[in-house]
Amino acid sequence: MVQAVIAVKSQLLLQCTEQQFDELYSSVTLTCEEHGLDAITLPRRRRPPPRFTGNADANHSDTPQAHYRSAFFAVIDSAVTQLCDRFDKEKPGVETYLSLENMQQVDWCY
Repeated sequence: MVQAVIAVKSQLLLQCTEQQFDELYSSVTLTCEEHGLDAITLPRRRRPPPRFTGNADANHSDTPQAHYRSAFFAVIDSAVTQLCDRFDKEKPGVETYLSLENMQQVDWCY
């Protein structure tokens, strides 16, 4: 279990590059064109409540690629953080599973 988590985390971290995002975005754009789907667009601009922005204007991306780039990295960061939190070797539940995993099979003689 722990080895699988380490493998998944390392693969996610390998995906966390600008080059990987650009490849994914161009692949999705090409797929949309091939299948006659609508092009990727920015979501509708929403004005956040003033308690979050104060007197400043809300930050809006200029292109769909810039908007989804931040979402891409946020998803990967969230996934890696959740894996680290849920499968921490110091937590009692994971310690129990690790001790069960490390038990050797005992041959019982009757």
